[in-house]
Amino acid sequence: MKMNDAVQENRPALTLADPPGKRLQRQGGPGRGIGWLLGLQVVCLIGIGYQLVNRSERAETTAVAGQPKQLRDTALALEARSLSRAAAETWQAYLRSEPATPERANLLYRIGRLYLESEEYNAAVVALVEAEQLAQDDPALREKIGPKIIDCLRRLGRYGEVGRELSRQVEVDSAAEDRGAVLATFAGEAFYEADLDRVIERTVDRALALQGGGGLGVAREQVLKQYQSPQARQQMLQQMLQRELFSRRARDLKMDSQAEFVDNRRMLEAELLASRFLNSQLEKIQPTDVDLESYYAAQQATYRQPETASLTVLWCATPEAAQARLKQITSVDDFRALVAASDTANELTRFEISRGQPHPQLGDVSAVFALEVEAWTKEPGRGAGKSWLALLESKTPARLPPLSEVRLRVAGDYRLRKRQELMQELLTDLMKRYDVQILAGSQGPPASAAAETNRESQKSE
Repeated sequence: MKMNDAVQENRPALTLADPPGKRLQRQGGPGRGIGWLLGLQVVCLIGIGYQLVNRSERAETTAVAGQPKQLRDTALALEARSLSRAAAETWQAYLRSEPATPERANLLYRIGRLYLESEEYNAAVVALVEAEQLAQDDPALREKIGPKIIDCLRRLGRYGEVGRELSRQVEVDSAAEDRGAVLATFAGEAFYEADLDRVIERTVDRALALQGGGGLGVAREQVLKQYQSPQARQQMLQQMLQRELFSRRARDLKMDSQAEFVDNRRMLEAELLASRFLNSQLEKIQPTDVDLESYYAAQQATYRQPETASLTVLWCATPEAAQARLKQITSVDDFRALVAASDTANELTRFEISRGQPHPQLGDVSAVFALEVEAWTKEPGRGAGKSWLALLESKTPARLPPLSEVRLRVAGDYRLRKRQELMQELLTDLMKRYDVQILAGSQGPPASAAAETNRESQKSE
Protein backbone atom coordinates (compact mmCIF):
# COMPACT_ATOMS: atom_id res chain seq x y z
CA MET A 1 0.00 0.00 0.00
CA LYS A 2 2.77 2.37 0.86
CA MET A 3 4.68 1.37 -2.28
CA ASN A 4 1.71 2.16 -4.47
CA ASP A 5 1.40 5.55 -2.84
CA ALA A 6 5.05 6.29 -3.58
CA VAL A 7 4.62 5.38 -7.23
CA GLN A 8 1.62 7.58 -7.52
CA GLU A 9 3.50 10.49 -5.97
CA ASN A 10 6.23 10.20 -8.62
CA ARG A 11 3.80 10.17 -11.53
CA PRO A 12 2.88 13.50 -13.08
CA ALA A 13 -0.65 14.59 -12.72
CA LEU A 14 -2.00 14.30 -16.25
CA THR A 15 -5.17 15.93 -17.41
CA LEU A 16 -6.82 16.29 -20.79
CA ALA A 17 -5.61 19.92 -20.93
CA ASP A 18 -1.93 18.90 -20.53
CA PRO A 19 -0.71 16.38 -23.10
CA PRO A 20 2.47 14.51 -22.14
CA GLY A 21 4.78 16.41 -24.55
CA LYS A 22 3.50 19.82 -23.48
CA ARG A 23 3.98 19.03 -19.85
CA LEU A 24 7.53 17.85 -20.48
CA GLN A 25 8.48 21.12 -22.25
CA ARG A 26 7.15 23.20 -19.40
CA GLN A 27 9.23 21.32 -16.88
CA GLY A 28 12.49 22.02 -18.78
CA GLY A 29 12.92 19.02 -21.01
CA PRO A 30 16.01 18.01 -22.99
CA GLY A 31 15.55 20.67 -25.82
CA ARG A 32 16.11 23.60 -23.46
CA GLY A 33 19.25 22.02 -22.00
CA ILE A 34 20.83 21.47 -25.39
CA GLY A 35 20.30 25.12 -26.40
CA TRP A 36 21.81 26.35 -23.18
CA LEU A 37 24.89 24.17 -23.73
CA LEU A 38 25.34 25.44 -27.29
CA GLY A 39 25.13 29.06 -26.11
CA LEU A 40 27.68 28.41 -23.43
CA GLN A 41 30.06 26.91 -26.00
CA VAL A 42 29.72 29.95 -28.27
CA VAL A 43 30.46 32.31 -25.39
CA CYS A 44 33.50 30.26 -24.44
CA LEU A 45 34.78 30.27 -27.99
CA ILE A 46 34.39 34.06 -28.19
CA GLY A 47 36.26 34.45 -24.92
CA ILE A 48 39.05 32.17 -26.06
CA GLY A 49 39.35 34.08 -29.35
CA TYR A 50 39.46 37.39 -27.51
CA GLN A 51 42.21 36.10 -25.25
CA LEU A 52 44.18 34.84 -28.24
CA VAL A 53 43.85 38.16 -30.05
CA ASN A 54 44.90 40.11 -26.98
CA ARG A 55 47.79 37.76 -26.42
CA SER A 56 48.87 38.16 -30.07
CA GLU A 57 48.66 41.95 -29.87
CA ARG A 58 50.61 41.98 -26.62
CA ALA A 59 53.25 39.69 -28.12
CA GLU A 60 53.51 41.85 -31.25
CA THR A 61 53.77 45.02 -29.17
CA THR A 62 56.44 43.44 -27.01
CA ALA A 63 58.36 42.29 -30.08
CA VAL A 64 58.19 45.70 -31.76
CA ALA A 65 59.05 47.50 -28.56
CA GLY A 66 62.14 45.38 -28.23
CA GLN A 67 63.54 46.12 -31.70
CA PRO A 68 63.66 49.92 -32.30
CA LYS A 69 67.46 49.92 -32.25
CA GLN A 70 67.53 47.07 -34.73
CA LEU A 71 65.09 48.94 -37.00
CA ARG A 72 67.17 52.10 -36.79
CA ASP A 73 70.39 50.25 -37.64
CA THR A 74 68.65 48.49 -40.52
CA ALA A 75 67.33 51.77 -41.91
CA LEU A 76 70.78 53.34 -41.80
CA ALA A 77 72.30 50.29 -43.49
CA LEU A 78 69.69 50.43 -46.26
CA GLU A 79 70.40 54.12 -46.79
CA ALA A 80 74.11 53.40 -47.06
CA ARG A 81 73.30 50.95 -49.85
CA SER A 82 71.10 53.52 -51.66
CA LEU A 83 67.97 51.41 -51.10
CA SER A 84 65.83 54.48 -50.55
CA ARG A 85 62.36 52.94 -50.56
CA ALA A 86 63.28 50.08 -48.24
CA ALA A 87 65.02 52.54 -45.92
CA ALA A 88 61.94 54.79 -45.83
CA GLU A 89 59.66 51.86 -44.96
CA THR A 90 62.04 50.76 -42.22
CA TRP A 91 62.13 54.27 -40.75
CA GLN A 92 58.32 54.23 -40.72
CA ALA A 93 58.40 50.95 -38.81
CA TYR A 94 60.84 52.56 -36.38
CA LEU A 95 58.42 55.47 -35.81
CA ARG A 96 55.60 53.01 -35.13
CA SER A 97 57.77 51.37 -32.48
CA GLU A 98 58.87 54.75 -31.05
CA PRO A 99 55.88 57.07 -31.60
CA ALA A 100 57.00 59.57 -28.96
CA THR A 101 60.55 60.07 -30.20
CA PRO A 102 61.64 63.74 -30.21
CA GLU A 103 63.19 63.12 -33.63
CA ARG A 104 59.83 62.46 -35.26
CA ALA A 105 59.73 65.62 -37.40
CA ASN A 106 63.29 65.15 -38.65
CA LEU A 107 62.72 61.47 -39.34
CA LEU A 108 59.52 62.20 -41.26
CA TYR A 109 61.47 64.67 -43.38
CA ARG A 110 64.06 61.97 -43.90
CA ILE A 111 61.37 59.50 -44.93
CA GLY A 112 59.90 62.01 -47.37
CA ARG A 113 63.30 62.66 -48.90
CA LEU A 114 63.94 58.92 -49.30
CA TYR A 115 60.56 58.36 -50.94
CA LEU A 116 61.30 61.29 -53.24
CA GLU A 117 64.59 59.67 -54.24
CA SER A 118 62.77 56.41 -54.99
CA GLU A 119 60.13 58.31 -57.02
CA GLU A 120 57.32 57.44 -54.61
CA TYR A 121 55.97 60.96 -54.74
CA ASN A 122 52.59 60.39 -53.05
CA ALA A 123 54.20 58.73 -50.05
CA ALA A 124 56.82 61.47 -49.98
CA VAL A 125 54.20 64.23 -49.83
CA VAL A 126 52.39 62.53 -46.95
CA ALA A 127 55.57 62.25 -44.88
CA LEU A 128 56.72 65.78 -45.70
CA VAL A 129 53.39 67.40 -44.87
CA GLU A 130 53.29 65.61 -41.51
CA ALA A 131 56.88 66.67 -40.86
CA GLU A 132 55.99 70.27 -41.68
CA GLN A 133 53.11 70.22 -39.20
CA LEU A 134 55.40 68.91 -36.46
CA ALA A 135 58.16 71.42 -37.26
CA GLN A 136 56.28 74.57 -36.28
CA ASP A 137 59.07 75.59 -33.91
CA ASP A 138 61.91 74.59 -36.23
CA PRO A 139 62.21 77.18 -39.03
CA ALA A 140 65.39 75.61 -40.39
CA LEU A 141 63.63 72.28 -40.92
CA ARG A 142 60.55 73.95 -42.41
CA GLU A 143 62.80 75.76 -44.86
CA LYS A 144 64.11 72.41 -46.08
CA ILE A 145 60.68 70.76 -46.21
CA GLY A 146 58.97 73.39 -48.39
CA PRO A 147 61.06 72.89 -51.57
CA LYS A 148 60.72 69.11 -51.25
CA ILE A 149 56.91 69.36 -51.16
CA ILE A 150 56.96 71.58 -54.24
CA ASP A 151 59.27 69.13 -56.00
CA CYS A 152 56.89 66.25 -55.26
CA LEU A 153 53.89 68.19 -56.55
CA ARG A 154 55.77 69.05 -59.73
CA ARG A 155 56.74 65.43 -60.27
CA LEU A 156 53.10 64.45 -59.81
CA GLY A 157 52.04 67.03 -62.40
CA ARG A 158 49.99 68.97 -59.83
CA TYR A 159 51.07 72.39 -61.07
CA GLY A 160 48.04 74.19 -59.68
CA GLU A 161 48.92 72.91 -56.23
CA VAL A 162 52.50 74.05 -56.80
CA GLY A 163 51.34 77.64 -57.22
CA ARG A 164 49.09 77.47 -54.16
CA GLU A 165 51.84 75.88 -52.08
CA LEU A 166 54.28 78.60 -53.09
CA SER A 167 51.75 81.29 -52.22
CA ARG A 168 51.13 79.65 -48.85
CA GLN A 169 54.83 79.49 -48.07
CA VAL A 170 55.29 83.13 -48.99
CA GLU A 171 52.39 84.09 -46.70
CA VAL A 172 53.78 82.00 -43.84
CA ASP A 173 57.28 83.39 -44.28
CA SER A 174 56.24 87.03 -44.34
CA ALA A 175 59.72 88.11 -43.26
CA ALA A 176 61.35 86.63 -46.35
CA GLU A 177 63.86 88.72 -48.22
CA ASP A 178 62.85 90.78 -51.22
CA ARG A 179 62.83 88.55 -54.30
CA GLY A 180 62.60 91.37 -56.81
CA ALA A 181 60.09 91.84 -59.58
CA VAL A 182 57.94 89.04 -60.98
CA LEU A 183 59.37 88.06 -64.37
CA ALA A 184 56.82 85.43 -65.38
CA THR A 185 53.89 83.41 -64.08
CA PHE A 186 52.63 80.02 -65.19
CA ALA A 187 50.09 77.68 -63.61
CA GLY A 188 49.81 80.07 -60.67
CA GLU A 189 53.54 79.97 -59.95
CA ALA A 190 55.47 83.25 -59.94
CA PHE A 191 59.07 83.44 -61.12
CA TYR A 192 61.09 86.30 -59.58
CA GLU A 193 64.33 88.06 -60.39
CA ALA A 194 65.96 86.28 -57.46
CA ASP A 195 64.91 82.94 -58.97
CA LEU A 196 66.57 83.88 -62.26
CA ASP A 197 69.73 84.86 -60.39
CA ARG A 198 69.84 81.41 -58.79
CA VAL A 199 69.29 79.70 -62.15
CA ILE A 200 72.16 81.67 -63.68
CA GLU A 201 74.49 80.90 -60.77
CA ARG A 202 73.68 77.19 -60.87
CA THR A 203 74.17 77.08 -64.65
CA VAL A 204 77.56 78.75 -64.38
CA ASP A 205 78.65 76.59 -61.44
CA ARG A 206 77.60 73.42 -63.28
CA ALA A 207 79.53 74.44 -66.39
CA LEU A 208 82.65 75.28 -64.39
CA ALA A 209 82.38 72.06 -62.38
CA LEU A 210 82.60 70.05 -65.60
CA GLN A 211 85.97 71.70 -66.23
CA GLY A 212 87.15 70.18 -62.97
CA GLY A 213 88.97 71.37 -59.90
CA GLY A 214 88.85 74.42 -57.75
CA GLY A 215 90.44 77.79 -58.25
CA LEU A 216 87.78 78.87 -60.69
CA GLY A 217 86.54 81.80 -58.63
CA VAL A 218 87.92 84.39 -61.05
CA ALA A 219 86.43 82.61 -64.04
CA ARG A 220 83.09 82.36 -62.23
CA GLU A 221 82.94 86.09 -61.63
CA GLN A 222 83.83 86.80 -65.25
CA VAL A 223 81.11 84.50 -66.57
CA LEU A 224 78.51 85.89 -64.16
CA LYS A 225 79.27 89.40 -65.40
CA GLN A 226 78.28 88.30 -68.89
CA TYR A 227 74.75 87.64 -67.60
CA GLN A 228 74.29 91.11 -66.12
CA SER A 229 73.07 92.63 -69.39
CA PRO A 230 69.28 92.70 -69.95
CA GLN A 231 69.68 90.79 -73.23
CA ALA A 232 71.58 87.92 -71.61
CA ARG A 233 69.12 87.68 -68.70
CA GLN A 234 66.16 87.68 -71.09
CA GLN A 235 67.75 84.91 -73.13
CA MET A 236 68.36 82.83 -70.00
CA LEU A 237 64.73 83.39 -68.91
CA GLN A 238 63.47 82.18 -72.29
CA GLN A 239 65.65 79.08 -72.09
CA MET A 240 64.47 78.34 -68.56
CA LEU A 241 60.79 78.72 -69.46
CA GLN A 242 61.20 76.56 -72.55
CA ARG A 243 62.91 73.81 -70.56
CA GLU A 244 60.29 73.95 -67.80
CA LEU A 245 57.29 73.87 -70.14
CA PHE A 246 58.71 71.11 -72.33
CA SER A 247 59.52 68.98 -69.29
CA ARG A 248 56.05 69.52 -67.83
CA ARG A 249 54.43 68.38 -71.04
CA ALA A 250 56.73 65.36 -71.17
CA ARG A 251 55.62 64.37 -67.65
CA ASP A 252 51.98 64.81 -68.64
CA LEU A 253 52.64 62.31 -71.44
CA LYS A 254 54.32 59.93 -68.93
CA MET A 255 57.60 60.06 -70.84
CA ASP A 256 59.47 60.06 -67.53
CA SER A 257 58.20 56.51 -66.93
CA GLN A 258 59.51 55.06 -70.17
CA ALA A 259 62.22 52.44 -69.72
CA GLU A 260 64.74 54.16 -71.98
CA PHE A 261 64.36 57.44 -70.10
CA VAL A 262 64.73 55.72 -66.72
CA ASP A 263 67.92 53.97 -67.89
CA ASN A 264 69.39 57.20 -69.24
CA ARG A 265 68.53 59.03 -66.04
CA ARG A 266 70.27 56.39 -63.95
CA MET A 267 73.35 56.62 -66.14
CA LEU A 268 73.33 60.42 -65.91
CA GLU A 269 72.86 60.20 -62.14
CA ALA A 270 75.90 57.91 -61.89
CA GLU A 271 77.98 60.32 -63.97
CA LEU A 272 76.89 63.31 -61.89
CA LEU A 273 77.64 61.50 -58.65
CA ALA A 274 81.07 60.46 -59.91
CA SER A 275 81.79 64.03 -61.00
CA ARG A 276 80.58 65.39 -57.67
CA PHE A 277 82.79 63.00 -55.74
CA LEU A 278 85.81 63.80 -57.89
CA ASN A 279 85.30 67.55 -57.51
CA SER A 280 85.03 67.17 -53.75
CA GLN A 281 88.44 65.51 -53.79
CA LEU A 282 89.95 68.01 -56.23
CA GLU A 283 89.00 70.88 -53.93
CA LYS A 284 91.78 69.64 -51.68
CA ILE A 285 94.33 70.71 -54.29
CA GLN A 286 95.30 74.21 -53.19
CA PRO A 287 98.82 74.96 -54.47
CA THR A 288 101.06 77.17 -52.36
CA ASP A 289 103.60 79.67 -53.68
CA VAL A 290 106.34 77.11 -53.08
CA ASP A 291 104.44 74.51 -55.11
CA LEU A 292 104.04 76.87 -58.07
CA GLU A 293 107.64 78.05 -57.95
CA SER A 294 108.94 74.48 -57.92
CA TYR A 295 106.63 73.42 -60.73
CA TYR A 296 107.56 76.47 -62.84
CA ALA A 297 111.28 75.83 -62.36
CA ALA A 298 110.89 72.22 -63.47
CA GLN A 299 108.77 73.10 -66.51
CA GLN A 300 110.54 76.18 -67.90
CA ALA A 301 110.68 74.71 -71.40
CA THR A 302 106.89 74.62 -71.40
CA TYR A 303 106.58 78.32 -70.65
CA ARG A 304 109.41 79.59 -72.84
CA GLN A 305 107.92 81.83 -75.52
CA PRO A 306 109.29 81.30 -79.05
CA GLU A 307 110.56 84.02 -81.34
CA THR A 308 107.70 85.91 -83.00
CA ALA A 309 107.42 88.21 -85.99
CA SER A 310 104.95 90.72 -87.41
CA LEU A 311 104.30 90.58 -91.19
CA THR A 312 102.58 92.56 -93.91
CA VAL A 313 101.38 90.19 -96.63
CA LEU A 314 100.77 90.84 -100.33
CA TRP A 315 98.30 88.28 -101.65
CA CYS A 316 98.59 87.04 -105.24
CA ALA A 317 96.34 84.72 -107.19
CA THR A 318 99.14 82.51 -108.56
CA PRO A 319 102.89 81.99 -108.13
CA GLU A 320 103.43 83.62 -111.52
CA ALA A 321 101.55 86.73 -110.40
CA ALA A 322 103.70 86.83 -107.26
CA GLN A 323 106.88 86.68 -109.34
CA ALA A 324 105.60 89.57 -111.48
CA ARG A 325 104.95 91.63 -108.34
CA LEU A 326 108.47 90.96 -107.08
CA LYS A 327 109.90 92.67 -110.15
CA GLN A 328 107.96 95.84 -109.21
CA ILE A 329 109.30 95.97 -105.62
CA THR A 330 112.55 97.85 -105.02
CA SER A 331 111.81 99.32 -101.56
CA VAL A 332 109.62 98.97 -98.50
CA ASP A 333 107.41 101.77 -99.79
CA ASP A 334 106.91 99.91 -103.07
CA PHE A 335 105.79 96.79 -101.17
CA ARG A 336 103.29 98.69 -99.01
CA ALA A 337 101.95 100.61 -102.02
CA LEU A 338 101.28 97.36 -103.88
CA VAL A 339 99.48 95.97 -100.84
CA ALA A 340 97.28 99.07 -100.63
CA ALA A 341 96.50 99.01 -104.38
CA SER A 342 95.97 95.26 -104.74
CA ASP A 343 92.59 93.70 -105.51
CA THR A 344 92.87 91.77 -102.23
CA ALA A 345 93.23 94.89 -100.09
CA ASN A 346 90.08 93.98 -98.16
CA GLU A 347 91.66 90.73 -97.00
CA LEU A 348 93.72 90.45 -93.85
CA THR A 349 97.27 91.63 -94.53
CA ARG A 350 98.84 91.84 -91.03
CA PHE A 351 99.83 88.64 -89.27
CA GLU A 352 101.67 87.54 -86.12
CA ILE A 353 103.68 84.34 -86.51
CA SER A 354 105.83 82.17 -84.23
CA ARG A 355 109.03 80.31 -85.07
CA GLY A 356 108.58 76.59 -85.47
CA GLN A 357 104.78 76.83 -85.78
CA PRO A 358 102.97 76.73 -89.15
CA HIS A 359 100.41 79.49 -89.58
CA PRO A 360 96.79 78.38 -90.21
CA GLN A 361 96.44 80.76 -93.20
CA LEU A 362 99.98 81.25 -94.44
CA GLY A 363 101.23 77.71 -93.98
CA ASP A 364 105.01 77.30 -93.67
CA VAL A 365 106.53 80.62 -92.52
CA SER A 366 110.00 79.42 -91.51
CA ALA A 367 111.68 81.39 -94.35
CA VAL A 368 110.46 84.69 -92.90
CA PHE A 369 112.64 84.36 -89.78
CA ALA A 370 115.75 84.43 -91.96
CA LEU A 371 114.92 88.00 -93.05
CA GLU A 372 116.03 91.23 -91.51
CA VAL A 373 113.44 93.77 -90.39
CA GLU A 374 111.90 95.66 -93.41
CA ALA A 375 113.08 92.99 -95.83
CA TRP A 376 110.69 90.91 -97.92
CA THR A 377 110.59 87.36 -99.20
CA LYS A 378 112.06 86.69 -102.64
CA GLU A 379 110.12 83.47 -103.16
CA PRO A 380 106.31 83.34 -102.91
CA GLY A 381 104.73 81.30 -100.13
CA ARG A 382 101.55 79.27 -100.43
CA GLY A 383 98.50 79.33 -98.14
CA ALA A 384 94.70 79.52 -98.22
CA GLY A 385 94.74 78.53 -101.88
CA LYS A 386 96.78 81.59 -102.90
CA SER A 387 100.36 82.78 -103.16
CA TRP A 388 101.82 85.48 -100.95
CA LEU A 389 104.83 87.71 -100.40
CA ALA A 390 105.71 88.91 -96.89
CA LEU A 391 107.36 92.04 -95.54
CA LEU A 392 108.97 91.58 -92.11
CA GLU A 393 107.84 94.51 -89.96
CA SER A 394 109.34 93.48 -86.60
CA LYS A 395 110.80 90.62 -84.58
CA THR A 396 110.53 89.66 -80.93
CA PRO A 397 113.24 87.30 -79.62
CA ALA A 398 112.42 84.17 -77.65
CA ARG A 399 112.07 84.73 -73.91
CA LEU A 400 111.19 83.05 -70.65
CA PRO A 401 108.49 85.16 -68.97
CA PRO A 402 108.68 85.57 -65.19
CA LEU A 403 106.39 83.51 -63.00
CA SER A 404 104.32 86.59 -62.12
CA GLU A 405 103.41 86.99 -65.79
CA VAL A 406 102.21 83.42 -66.33
CA ARG A 407 101.11 82.58 -62.79
CA LEU A 408 97.50 81.72 -63.72
CA ARG A 409 98.65 79.40 -66.48
CA VAL A 410 101.16 77.70 -64.18
CA ALA A 411 98.51 77.26 -61.49
CA GLY A 412 96.11 75.71 -64.01
CA ASP A 413 98.75 73.32 -65.31
CA TYR A 414 99.75 72.37 -61.76
CA ARG A 415 96.15 71.56 -60.84
CA LEU A 416 95.69 69.55 -64.03
CA ARG A 417 98.75 67.45 -63.26
CA LYS A 418 97.71 66.95 -59.64
CA ARG A 419 94.22 66.09 -60.85
CA GLN A 420 95.60 63.27 -62.97
CA GLU A 421 97.74 62.01 -60.10
CA LEU A 422 94.85 62.19 -57.65
CA MET A 423 92.50 60.39 -60.03
CA GLN A 424 95.04 57.61 -60.35
CA GLU A 425 95.40 57.33 -56.57
CA LEU A 426 91.63 57.34 -56.08
CA LEU A 427 91.15 54.67 -58.70
CA THR A 428 93.74 52.42 -57.09
CA ASP A 429 92.31 52.96 -53.60
CA LEU A 430 88.70 52.37 -54.65
CA MET A 431 89.60 49.23 -56.56
CA LYS A 432 91.04 47.81 -53.35
CA ARG A 433 88.18 49.12 -51.22
CA TYR A 434 85.49 47.51 -53.39
CA ASP A 435 87.54 44.43 -54.25
CA VAL A 436 87.62 45.01 -58.01
CA GLN A 437 89.24 42.22 -59.98
CA ILE A 438 90.09 42.80 -63.66
CA LEU A 439 89.56 39.55 -65.53
CA ALA A 440 92.02 38.31 -68.14
CA GLY A 441 91.36 39.83 -71.53
CA SER A 442 89.41 42.78 -70.11
CA GLN A 443 90.66 46.30 -70.52
CA GLY A 444 91.42 47.47 -67.02
CA PRO A 445 92.74 50.68 -65.50
CA PRO A 446 96.03 52.21 -66.59
CA ALA A 447 99.13 50.08 -66.15
CA SER A 448 100.35 52.03 -63.13
CA ALA A 449 97.09 51.37 -61.27
CA ALA A 450 97.18 47.68 -62.11
CA ALA A 451 100.81 47.45 -61.03
CA GLU A 452 100.07 49.17 -57.75
CA THR A 453 97.14 46.84 -57.15
CA ASN A 454 99.32 43.81 -57.85
CA ARG A 455 102.02 45.07 -55.48
CA GLU A 456 99.49 45.55 -52.71
CA SER A 457 98.10 42.06 -53.32
CA GLN A 458 101.58 40.55 -53.10
CA LYS A 459 102.23 42.37 -49.83
CA SER A 460 99.03 41.03 -48.30
CA GLU A 461 99.95 37.50 -49.37
